[in-house]
Amino acid sequence: MAKTLTRQTTQVCVLDQNGKPLMPTTRLGKVYRLLKTQKAHIVSYEPFTIQLDYEPDTHIIQPLTLGVDSGAIHSGYSVANEHREYYSAEVIARDNISKKLSNKRMYRKQRRSRKTRYRKPRFKNRKNKKKGWLPPSLEQKVAVQLNEIDHLHHYFPIENIIVEVAEFDIQKIKDPNISGIEYQQGTLYGYNIRNYLLEKHGRKCFYCGKTVSDFEVEHMIPKIRGGSDRIDNLTLSCHDCNQKKDTLTAEEFIKQTLPAKKAATKLKQLPNEKHLFKYMTYMNATRWSLYNAIDEKYPNVTMTYGYITKYNRIKAGLPKTHHIDAKCITGFATVPSMGQTVVKIKMRRHNRQLHQATFSKGHVRKIGNLPTVVFGFQLYDIVLFNNHHYYIKGRRSSGYFALVSLEGLKDENRSYKKLTKLAHTNAYLTNRYIET
Repeated sequence: MAKTLTRQTTQVCVLDQNGKPLMPTTRLGKVYRLLKTQKAHIVSYEPFTIQLDYEPDTHIIQPLTLGVDSGAIHSGYSVANEHREYYSAEVIARDNISKKLSNKRMYRKQRRSRKTRYRKPRFKNRKNKKKGWLPPSLEQKVAVQLNEIDHLHHYFPIENIIVEVAEFDIQKIKDPNISGIEYQQGTLYGYNIRNYLLEKHGRKCFYCGKTVSDFEVEHMIPKIRGGSDRIDNLTLSCHDCNQKKDTLTAEEFIKQTLPAKKAATKLKQLPNEKHLFKYMTYMNATRWSLYNAIDEKYPNVTMTYGYITKYNRIKAGLPKTHHIDAKCITGFATVPSMGQTVVKIKMRRHNRQLHQATFSKGHVRKIGNLPTVVFGFQLYDIVLFNNHHYYIKGRRSSGYFALVSLEGLKDENRSYKKLTKLAHTNAYLTNRYIET
């Protein structure tokens, strides 16, 4: 099923005079007349929302159900009732928090070795890790999902929330026959890492096959490329191969350095595990934090599980995607679909680095970023230029901004004087797709 980018609006959310959500409408002609006669005004472009400036005759509200298909990076959302689906979306969280923290740690270490303002490392500046603490990378993933749920409550009269949580038994996935005390006797039972790898590879370099006395423990998928410290991702390497491999994966390095026949044989020895255990660990660590945070803030929150969603999806004959899973979670898998899917990508809000890492000409260390607001605009604001919608991707102190089209047009570099600000997106890149 193909997806086509669209900017067409098929539905408008409606708020009353007090800002409380009413039922969305598909009567676009009436919305146009209300705006033209100044009986309503626009309050949001995503989703497109108007607020009434008069008291409507009736306040008939059909309770809606929000289905949340939580995920490590991708999460799905659907608002529906027994009549039809009113909203369908997928949200993609950031996956570079750990890398940014590693870079920050590197810069801090370098700064302390220079002749600059110096503060000795403090020992008691550790965060008090109370029960329920999450590292920043996982905390951001939970926050993105909570923000989307809060966002939807502003525009839809949601009465019930159903959240799908997942728990993965990683050891059972690797070995279906594991049981009992075997859970405590893992791969390294009776070994340390180095001895295990020496015995596994026969004291030979995994890449060139040479027997060398001085080995290095090497990551098949480098940590900078998303690899982990799991024993399945570690191998033995001589110093020369480790240096040549650099940031390549084991598969890439083998294909580049070995003849075709030897490479084919060596590739068969790589771990044949396609499971993303890292993301399964994310889900295990965040599921209760997410559910408890939603349950504390909203009434009528219930929990469901993946096998129930899968049964409902197969029964309805629907394909596997996050937004369709969210629709199945609502319990209304067979009602007419929205037809449009909103895809939101969370971006970095602002660069907080004070100075650039390298000196410029004249040994001057330039400021590392611009202010949050430049000439009244922020990053990822939606603006109007030549009757077309754009995102602000980059800003310059000269006033010329890098614009990214929302309609598939050519990107532009234009002065802020020619731009009209439509909305602030809170650092989300948003697109709508129709299934064709």
